Formats: sequence, structure tokens, C-alpha cells
Amino acid sequence: MLNETTAYEALSRLTHLAQRRPDCGRWLAEALQGRLDLAATALAVAVDTGDPVGQKLASLLESCDELERLETVAELCAGNAYVDSVYLREVALVATTGVVAARRSCSNPEAESSRADLAHWLDRHGRYLSRIGRRREAVRDVQSAVDLRRRLARDRPWRYSADLATSLNNLGLMLRDLGLHEQALNAFQEEIGLYQNLAGDKPETFQPLLGVAYANLSLTLRDLGRPDEALRAIRGAADLERELFGIDAKAFRTELASALSNLATMLRETGRLQQALEASREAVALYRDLAAARFDLAGPELALALTNLGAILSDLGEREAVDRLREAVDLDRCFAQARPEAFEPQLALSLNNFGKALSEIGEYHDAWWAAREAVDIFRRLAKKRPEVFRADLAMALNNFGNRYLELDRHEEAFATTGEAVELRRTLARERPEVFLPELAMSVLNFAKTCWATSRVEEGLAAAREAAGLYRDLYRERPEVYRRELSMALNNLGAMLQQPGQPEEALESLPEAVELRRTLVEEQPLIAAPDLAMSLGGLGFSLRDLGRTEEALECLEEAIQTLKEPCAALPGGFNDLMEALVTCYRELARKVGSEVDAEP
Repeated sequence: MLNETTAYEALSRLTHLAQRRPDCGRWLAEALQGRLDLAATALAVAVDTGDPVGQKLASLLESCDELERLETVAELCAGNAYVDSVYLREVALVATTGVVAARRSCSNPEAESSRADLAHWLDRHGRYLSRIGRRREAVRDVQSAVDLRRRLARDRPWRYSADLATSLNNLGLMLRDLGLHEQALNAFQEEIGLYQNLAGDKPETFQPLLGVAYANLSLTLRDLGRPDEALRAIRGAADLERELFGIDAKAFRTELASALSNLATMLRETGRLQQALEASREAVALYRDLAAARFDLAGPELALALTNLGAILSDLGEREAVDRLREAVDLDRCFAQARPEAFEPQLALSLNNFGKALSEIGEYHDAWWAAREAVDIFRRLAKKRPEVFRADLAMALNNFGNRYLELDRHEEAFATTGEAVELRRTLARERPEVFLPELAMSVLNFAKTCWATSRVEEGLAAAREAAGLYRDLYRERPEVYRRELSMALNNLGAMLQQPGQPEEALESLPEAVELRRTLVEEQPLIAAPDLAMSLGGLGFSLRDLGRTEEALECLEEAIQTLKEPCAALPGGFNDLMEALVTCYRELARKVGSEVDAEP
């Protein structure tokens, strides 16, 4: 008979061998066959060593009919040391499935204790189903738990209200994952009401849970197109978690990291990029500490936090974005290989952002491959669950179209971006408050692809539509959509110049210039190239109208504006600077001695 230490060492060695040579995994299964008394040891090895020992144990437990054994394993998996471990998801689910089946067939199902016990196991079973990606089944179980606990809390609120709040939180998360945002909102609001009452009597117990509930409410408000309310909710959650972290850093590190990561997302989406960067960096640092101690618990959250940080850095034009997103992709790929249903959506998201960041440093071919993989994953997911993944597919297609453009594959860009537009039109009809901004972005990109494929009239129509959509959005939230409106107006003006319509170009370009002047005040190095481009376009239009002096003023300002970005990124703006200087010199020569030939 093996003692515990010897069994641990043997299973660890077999696990390491199976990691190097997957075909040797059968030896793990043989070592555990008929030895479910080693289950606790196998769980410890899984947490310390990783796959596949936990998966092999799960397969053996499927044929186990010993309720006591299943309960023991299920309780171990729910303990503080193991509860969120990636490597125990299958074991926890199999053991809990057996316990739920036994509880459903109990002899006295109407007894209060039986209903409470069944609700407990249904709630836990639903969480495990969700963690391996079986979200619809998960919702059914957790909804049953909510129904049972709501009836119990109606009779004895002091005993069951906290349990009901727990199940409502889990239900809200699962409904949100399924795209059922209104129902998720209702669940979170009911949960918050319960925790507010409970926190009045026991603040030390329920305030932390109230903070988590507000964070989940914030994400749902964001999904519903209510970003200002979402930002207020997550700020409150982050403030509360920081206060608790100050009291007990070890106990509340995870909660603060989660709140800061979500806060960074909201700040980014409301145009507060520097604040978003600060919050995101702090969240990543916290998750790195957590992952160093327990990678199986914090690794997935670290990957998500890195994806968010990379997206913010990309928005700010920072080259570090590529490094952070490459790290996120590597982590997500590791998790998705073992559990694709649970982790492929996050892998696709990090790939999508990684492709964008690679594009920004001129790595167009690698950017294309990352974008293509993201599209392939989201297309496969959307085929199975269109109500959840259509929006993600549209996002990935939109970016993939840009990657095609960068490689001068114009017809493919046209087809890809057109597909994104059609998807987002459908989504915007269903939920305009959420998807009109995304539609505006895709229509703007579609205009560019039309232009690249000589579809002039179609391109102009799309450019006008994009400018109109962004103007409406800007009226409601100028601080968020100033940059996008300036981009749409600049694009429209540039297109109107080409067919020889400089008068019409002057209707949009001066407004683009003024918007971009404001942006330069906020982010000089990032916004200056865009301002230089708009000033140059305005100068070209004024030149075509014979307004030479005004044209020269615009061109000179454009050149001066671009000098600092050229110094900061040598070679990054050579083509634009050359075009501006060439045009300036030609016009200066025409007016002779009145203007110097050098700006």
C-alpha cells in the first residue's frame, strides 16, 4: 500500500511524463484505476503540476457509484485551496453531477433541509458547467437554485437571503455570457438589494460581496449601452475594494485586481485613456503576484488583464502593446488547447487585439495571421451560438478587413468589411444604443475599401453615412467620439478631393482640423500626425481652389505639427512629410519672393 507521500511523488512523475509524451497518459489512468482512495492525492498533484491527472481522475469518476466518495471529491474541489483551479474543472463537474443526481432522488424532497441542500448542489453544479463552457445547461441549474432559494428566503430571510444573493450573482454572470443582458441586469440588481440589507447588519461579511456585485452590474450596464452608469458603478466597486484591500491585502487582492481591470475597461470605453492605463497596470501587477502563487487560479485572469492592458497601450500608440498582447495570446492559447470551449473566446479576443497592435508597428503579415485566426475562431463560435458571438465576429471581420487593406489585397478587404457592415447593421437594428458606434466604425472602413477598389460612388455614400453616424454620437458624448468624428470627416474630405470636388471637401476638412486641434492639446504626440494630415488635406483643397496664401498657411502648420512626431518615431511619417513639403515648395515658388521656399 502506497503512503500519501509516495503516491504523490509517483503521480507527479507520471503527470510530468504525460505532459512531455501525451501517449503516456494511459499510465496515469492505469495508476488510478481502482484506486479512488488516491483521489485527494491526485487533486493535490493536479493543482501543483497541471494537466492531465485531473482529467484522468474525472474519467474514472464517471463510472463511480459511491456517493460518499463523490461527495468527498466534490467537497475537496470546493475548498479554498482548489475551488477555482483550472486543472480541476472536469473533476469537480463529474463529482458534483453524481451528487446532484442523488439529491434529486432523495426520499423527502419537500423538506426544508432537502430543498436547501439540493439548491446548494445545483448552484455549484451550474458554476462548474459554466466554467467548461456549457453555459445553457449551467443557466438551467442555477435558475433552479434561485427558484428554490427564493422560496426558502421568503419564509426565512435571515437564513437564506445570502444564499439567494450568491445564486443570483452566478445566474447574472451566466445570462451575461449568453448575451441576455436585460435578464442579467435584473439578477444583479436583485442581488445588490439583498446585499445592501445584509451589509447593514454585518458589513464586514457582506460589503466585499457588495463590491463584487457592483462590478458585475457595471459590466452589464456597459453591455446595455449605458457607459456613464457603468463607470459610476465600477468606480464605487473599485473604491470599496481598495478600502478592504487596505485592511487585509491578502484577503482582498483578487477582488481589487478584478475591480481595477474592469475599471480600466470602462475608462477606456469612455475615452479616459491615461486613467485607464494606470488602473490596468495596477490590475496586471496584482494578477502577476496572484499567478506567481497559484497559476491555476489566477492565470486566466492575468491573461484577460494583459489583453485589456495591451488594448489600452495600443490606443495610446505605445509599442509595449505588442509585448503585453503576445504574452496574453500565449497564456490564452495554453488554456484553450486543454479546454477550448471555455477559453477559445478569450483567445480570439487577444488575437484580435494582437493583430491590431502588430499592424501599428508595421508587422502587416503577422498582423494578418493573428486577425485571420481570430476570425476563424469567432466564426466557428458564432455558427454554434450566434446570439452570443455575432458581435465578436463582426468586430474581428472589421479588423481583418483593415489587415487586408494593409497588404493591398483590396477585393478581399472589400468583401470582409462588407460582411462586418451587414452583421453590425442587423445588430444595430436590434440594439442601437450598443451597436451604432460599431456600425459607424465598420461603415467608415467600408468606405475606405470601396475607394481602394475604385467603387467611388459607393465609397462616398459610405463615407457620408459614417460621418453622419459619428456626428450623432458626438452630439451625445463629445468626449468619447471626438476622435472618431474627426477621422470620419477627414476621410470624407479626402475622398471628395479625389474626384475634383474641393468645394465639398471644404465642408468637412475645417471641422476635422478643429476637432484634431483639441485632441492635440490632450495627447500631443498621438494626435499630432492626424492633425498634420487634416491640415495637409485642407491645404490641398485650398490650393485646388486657387486660394494659395491660405493653402500655404495650412501646409506650413502641418509641417511644423509633424516635426515632433517625426523626431520621436524616425521614418514613421516620411511619406506624409514628403508630400507636405513638396506641395509647400511648389506653391511657394508660384508666389515668388512673397513666401520662403522652406517652411
